[in-house]
Parts: sequence; C-alpha cells; structure tokens
Amino acid sequence: MFSTPLKSSATRFVTRSPKKRTEFFKSENVLHAKLPFELYIRIFEHLEFWEILRCMRVCSLFKKLITKTASLQYIIELAVDALRNEPSCTLPSTLRLEKLKKHREAHRQLRYNREIRIPVERAGLWELCGGVLAQNTEENKLIFRQLPSDLRSIEEMTWTVDEKLGFTMRDFAMDPSQDLLVLVENADWQVVLETRLHLRSLSTGKKHPLVPKPGFFSLVGTIRDEQLSYAIQVFGTAVGLFIEADESSELAIWDWKSGRRFFDLASDQLYAFTMLSEDWVLLCITDDLHDPLLATVNFRQESPERQDTDQIKLIHKFHYPEQPMNLPFRDAVIRADPGPLSKPGNTSGDTPFSQDPCEFIIVVQMMFYDDNIMVFEDPEEDGKEFLHFIPAHYLLSLSKENSPSPASNFRWKRWAPIETRLLDFWGSPSATWVCYVYGTRYAFLTVDAEKPGLTVNVCDFNQLAIGRDSGAATMSSGNLVRKTKTVTDAQGIFRKAVHTRLPFWYRTLHVADAHDHCSVLCSEDALILVDEECGEYRIFVF
Repeated sequence: MFSTPLKSSATRFVTRSPKKRTEFFKSENVLHAKLPFELYIRIFEHLEFWEILRCMRVCSLFKKLITKTASLQYIIELAVDALRNEPSCTLPSTLRLEKLKKHREAHRQLRYNREIRIPVERAGLWELCGGVLAQNTEENKLIFRQLPSDLRSIEEMTWTVDEKLGFTMRDFAMDPSQDLLVLVENADWQVVLETRLHLRSLSTGKKHPLVPKPGFFSLVGTIRDEQLSYAIQVFGTAVGLFIEADESSELAIWDWKSGRRFFDLASDQLYAFTMLSEDWVLLCITDDLHDPLLATVNFRQESPERQDTDQIKLIHKFHYPEQPMNLPFRDAVIRADPGPLSKPGNTSGDTPFSQDPCEFIIVVQMMFYDDNIMVFEDPEEDGKEFLHFIPAHYLLSLSKENSPSPASNFRWKRWAPIETRLLDFWGSPSATWVCYVYGTRYAFLTVDAEKPGLTVNVCDFNQLAIGRDSGAATMSSGNLVRKTKTVTDAQGIFRKAVHTRLPFWYRTLHVADAHDHCSVLCSEDALILVDEECGEYRIFVF
C-alpha cells in the first residue's frame, strides 16, 4: 500500500516499494493515464471522501490506485468513523491508518486499555470537555486533568489554576482547544440584578488575550432568584449562557472574541438549548397550549436586544405528536457534545485524528407529569419521559433549506419518523452528571439482577459506519445494529403510537465491581464511572 502524508503544511514525501510501483504500472490501464501516478494521488488527496469514492467508479486504474494508496484510504476511513485528520501529525499515512483501525475496533468492542482513578473534589463544580476533566476545590482553585488516550497517543497531564479571581465563581465551562475558560460570577441579587461572564485563559487563569477589555460580558437581569441554574456552551467563537429559574429562563449568545452580543431571548416558554453550529441554536420552547416543541434559530440574524419567543424573526419549529390534556409538560433537557470546533494543538505531533465536530447526535429528554399525580403535588416524582435522538446535521439541513421563509412549521410526520429515533425504555439520564453524550455516542447504565455490578451501554448513531456494514445484523464482537423501527406511545405521552427508525449500534461493557449508585460519562477517549459515595472517577481509557 502506498503511503503519503495528508494535507499538511509540512514537506510532503512519498514512501513505497519500488517493486510494487513497477508491478502496478504493468497494468494496461496505465497506458491511458495522462498524468504521472504521484500527481493523481496529490489531486485525490484534496477531494472530499465522497468525491474519492466517485472517482473509484471512473475506471479500474483509479479504483486500484485509490484502493492501494494509504493516504486516500485514510481520508475515506476518517469520514466513515466521523473523525477528522490532525494536520500537525507527523506520522506517515500508513501508521495513521493503522491507528484508526485499532481505534475503531476498540470502540466497537468497548475494549479499553486500562483503568485509572481520580478523586472527586467535594466543592461541587465540574466540567468535561475536549478530553479535559476539571473540578473546583474548597480553596476556590481549579484542577484540570487532560485524560490520556493510548490509541491516539495523548499523555495524561494535570495543572492547577490558582489565580485570584476577585469574585466568587458560581459555574464554569471551557474549550481546551482555544485555551478558553468561561466563569459565571456569583451575583449578589440584593445589590445588583446582573450576571457577569468572565473569559480567562485555561492554562493561566488570567484574562484571555483575545477577549476585549474589561474581560467579561455583562447581562442585566430580569430574574431575581437565588436558586438560578446555569448552562454554558462554547462553539467556536460563539459562547451561550442559559439562565434558568422556576418561572422563566434567559439565553444570551456572544462572540467571545469581539464582545458583540448576537442574541438575547427571555421567556417563560423557554426550557433548554444547545448550539448546532457557530450560527444556529436549537431551543426547546412551548406553544400557547404549553405543548413542547423544538425550534432552530440563526442567532446571527436576530436582534441583540432582549426579546420573547414570539418576537424571533426567523424560527423553524419542529413539532411532536399530539399529547393528551391530562399529561402536563414538566421540563426538557437538550444535550450534545460535538467536540472542540477548533483543532487542538498537539506538541508531540503523534495524535493523528479527532472527533469531527460537524457529526454529532442531539439527545432531547422530554419530561411530563404522571396523569396519576397532581401537577404540583410531588415535584420530585419522576413522572413520564422519553428520549429523542436527532442528528445535528439533519436539523441544520432542514433549517438552512427553509431559511428564506419568515417561519416554518415541521409536523412530526414530515421531519421525524425516518431520520430520528425516539426511545422510552432506557431509564432517565443523570440530572447532575450530564456529559453522557459525545459525538455520535450516547452512554447509559443498566442493572442486571443476575449479575453483580453495572452494565455500561453505548449507542452509536454514526450513520456512515452503519450504512457500510448494512449487510450484517450483528457483528462478531457481539454489537447489534438496530434498524427495525421503534413503535411506542412513550408511556402514554402521545395519543397514538409513533414510529421512528434511525439506525444505531448498541454495545455493552459489564463492570462487575461497580456500585449501583454510579453515573456514567462519555468522552472521546474514555468511559467514566462516577462514584460519588466512594469519592472517585473510574476512567476506562481507550
């Protein structure tokens, strides 16, 4: 197999067997070639994977050339696994391709390399992003741990930010690929009705050099509630802050490098959000009948002034099936983790690939009060709920194709049955340990009464990989491909049964010595069991 470096700013070189090249050129098809063999490879390397696949159908020469060239196979296999190449990697394409295949097989079989354990800090704040686990301490310090990856050649690293902040931290988020640390200042609501979002360097704790002075964004509030909860998300240059109270919620989105505010939505009909791209955001809102629906908004085209949901100029609404009147909507959670949009720096030059931030699954959790319980009789009662899995690129494509319209409504049968999957039988995700989704993978725990410990379950909604392996219902490793449609009324949440059929892989890992009070987290290179009672993270490293 021929080997060439991929699209790197470094000097390109070719390493292959002269004997193999001679045999290859004995083919009759080469007589029809108009360009040197190396030049064809260079041209193909600048194509998208689907364009390379098309070229394989042009002639037997192209097919053989692409099949036998490691750099071109690497491009194809990266796309199949929803990964992207790291330009700073110095490894030849043959080694990168070999690492990719080992990476694929390990994740398909949930075959981790080793386990490490990290103590849980008791101060209460934590974050997991870009392979970095962060916790705050009782001394108001932040401890960061780069989780290792044996398959992607990432070493474990720990550092502490002990910079005097000058304020009490209420919550935080981060983007390691941009050295960005986002801190929410704990506001004194008795003095001023204001929320401040501070942007610091993840490595030093000082003001980020790309953030304009004074180094924080201010949001003058309308909600006076000491029990506020916050959610922060960074997507490239956009940073979103979601403030939730009992009676109302607010979402503000800024360009963190310029300080410009794009969007400010405050409403008692707003329940959850996640970023779809640097331009689009996904919301869960309710209609006039208090039925939940999803909505996409191009926030860069909206007013930066505070507005309600009915004032949004361009909004695309995605409706759910009809629900009975005796099941009041309670709350919603939307979770997604596409991985860092910016390509992280790699000082060693050995990390060949990372998650493609354009390919990720959205997990929507919809919660309703049980029809046998009065709405405000027992707020802690679980009630009824369902999980809805939606590919982000699918929602984006529907939204962009219809963007000329001031408003568009997608009824359930128009948008959901084929391209999404609705499930109601896999338990409720943790409300505290919410990083249970990464890229196209979703993780949850189950208990087997006949076995000690816990079972880690992983669903993978990577459609390219499933499509290529569509000929087999099961794999040798025991992984099951679910292609049959799910038929459910979501425990009576819908008036009629609904059908959804987005395919997914289903894999399991049994941990015999895990306690039943654990939660599970999912990152690019690890599955993590959180054991709060024992005070430790159990990290299964791939």
